[in-house]
Amino acid sequence: MGIFNNLFGSKKQPQSEKENREEEVPDEVKRLKSRDGNKDSIFFYKTLNKIIKNRESVAYKLRDQYIQENNLVALKNFGNNISSDIYTYVSYWYSMGQPINENWQNFYLTNLKFYLLAINKQTLLNGLYTHSSKILAIGILLNIDRAEFKKISERYVEEGYEDFVLDGLVHLKYHPHPISDTLQFPNEIYIQKLSAILKSTSKQEAEAIVKDTLENHFYTRENLQAAYESHKTEFYSGYWAWELAALVKVMGLDDSSFKDNPYYPYDMVHWTGGN
Repeated sequence: MGIFNNLFGSKKQPQSEKENREEEVPDEVKRLKSRDGNKDSIFFYKTLNKIIKNRESVAYKLRDQYIQENNLVALKNFGNNISSDIYTYVSYWYSMGQPINENWQNFYLTNLKFYLLAINKQTLLNGLYTHSSKILAIGILLNIDRAEFKKISERYVEEGYEDFVLDGLVHLKYHPHPISDTLQFPNEIYIQKLSAILKSTSKQEAEAIVKDTLENHFYTRENLQAAYESHKTEFYSGYWAWELAALVKVMGLDDSSFKDNPYYPYDMVHWTGGN
């Protein structure tokens, strides 16, 4: 597992005060080339480790307790927080310059079950929308099996969880999934653009919309909200247009005209492992 022992939060021996002050960075990380233009690999490694330590102290202990107790009600209420690790960790690993591999898929699947528990119609309207779109997009980019998208589809249908963009992302991986005409947030430009790509009548039209969105509508305060200008903070994870990338991948679009865009996760789109 190598570096993943560090990234997943392996148990360490007590450190001296000096070691705590001067966190050792593995040579593997020092050799990485950041995929992000704002920060280097060491920044992302250290920031992720801070998050891991915080998760270990609170979230993971409660998660393990609820699993042991088979407390599904508590896990459902807690699932949104735990399943957010999917895009939090993947964003840091990707920005850091980590090679994409099957360990990322395994991590996704481990946390997906908490997302499945968290799905309900009310949370779609109160914060789970962006959470859901990122999880679906990263699942597509990591070549997660169709059977897992079937599970997501079943939970969406069971809870009456409807949105044209989210349904479209699921449908592209699991074709029996029904697609609602409803957009939960029809006034948001980024959502409008994703919808337009899904409705496009040709690959050329879809490609043009992706390019325009990356250049003019992704890095905006309206779209990124609290994450806007987060590169000025200590918990920056990168600006990655996961949803656009997922549509490019699953729709087989030509990305040559925007492959160098700083918000486009090119390596994830073209990763073919784990099939």
